[in-house]
Amino acid sequence: MSMPASPNVVQIFLSILRVRGWIAGAFLILAAAGLYGALRVPNDPAIERLIVASDPVALATRDFDRLFPEGEQALIMLEAADPLSLDALRAADGLEHELAKIPHVQAHSLLDFYRRAGSAGEISSIEAGRLRTFAAGTPLFRRAGLMGDHYFGIALELGVNSPAERDRALAAIDALALPLEASGGPFTKVRRVGSPWLEAWLERQTGAATARFMPLFGIFLMTLVLIIYRSWRALAAIILTLAALVAMAMGLAHLFGWSHTVISTLVPLTVMVTTTATLVYLHSRYIEPDDSPTLLEHHARALANKFLPCTASMFATAVGFGALAISDIRPVREMGLWTASGLIVAWIGCFTLFPALQSLLRTPMRSEQVPVGKWFPGFVDKLVPASRRYRWPLVGGALLLMLCGAAALFGIPGVFAPIALEMDV
Repeated sequence: MSMPASPNVVQIFLSILRVRGWIAGAFLILAAAGLYGALRVPNDPAIERLIVASDPVALATRDFDRLFPEGEQALIMLEAADPLSLDALRAADGLEHELAKIPHVQAHSLLDFYRRAGSAGEISSIEAGRLRTFAAGTPLFRRAGLMGDHYFGIALELGVNSPAERDRALAAIDALALPLEASGGPFTKVRRVGSPWLEAWLERQTGAATARFMPLFGIFLMTLVLIIYRSWRALAAIILTLAALVAMAMGLAHLFGWSHTVISTLVPLTVMVTTTATLVYLHSRYIEPDDSPTLLEHHARALANKFLPCTASMFATAVGFGALAISDIRPVREMGLWTASGLIVAWIGCFTLFPALQSLLRTPMRSEQVPVGKWFPGFVDKLVPASRRYRWPLVGGALLLMLCGAAALFGIPGVFAPIALEMDV
């Protein structure tokens, strides 16, 4: 659908197109600055950041930690057919002594409760028998996770002050414990339990998610543009615009003091998806010929024609994310503001950098040989009447799905309970 273009807006875009070289150069500098800032954004992916800081339970927990400070807790579970056999106890004792040598790590097991006074040698068969009797005499060790029917537990306390220290300690622990699985010894499986391993895994997955979706999105983008426009120059204009705008959007975090969190991966993804949709929308209007006397005026009219709908779409999305500024959860609040700011930067680039690159790269107008130009209008001609003809079933189906979602969220009395929200760091 085409909308009438305001003559004043057309003149503004004509002025922008006349300085396209300066605009491209300015955005090159801004993109470099954004990339520099993006590389300096700190990481803070801890799960507990998703807890409301002012929550009474969270405040009480922090007060308790100040009075009784302790490190991060973890547990190694050494599975064996008989965890209290002589071989299993000797292997566990040796592992515990090696773990205690790791900086910032303290290791404890039921062997510490039954300590051979001043003895540093191997556990004897007589001591193993006494230890079995000692362990069976109380349910304490089973409740604490230090012993089970088929496992021997070693509790770990990590006195680390940063994710880097934690990762080094975990790597040293894994290097000692994991080889016991394949050693042919008494332990058949080594299991690692605790928030340190969970947080380290989440950090790795957060970074890996970005590494995964970026190439996939790039493949999707190239396929989409080449199928629709059949132009490498159009593809170059879109990709260069996206790269510059995403770099600038990510660099805003360094400017405002935000951090990479467990949910901040949404920021580049949202900016890329929203910006791509806008660029495709703008370029689709640009390749449509009209009665403009010159290509420059046609380009300005095309931009002016789509200025209002594109602006409304991008700003509605930005306002939606910006509304998260009221959240008490810092990662959510920062993600909302970061995404909203990135979308504003993207909106500016869509109507300045992208037209400049279109003009500098001389992206072609639509060719009658492009297949999409033949079948898409016919598809729309059938879709719109069909959606009107079946409007009641379509609206009714949407309302039915909405009610199903509400029932799942709030539950139905006497039928099933609502979805529970749980979080335990």
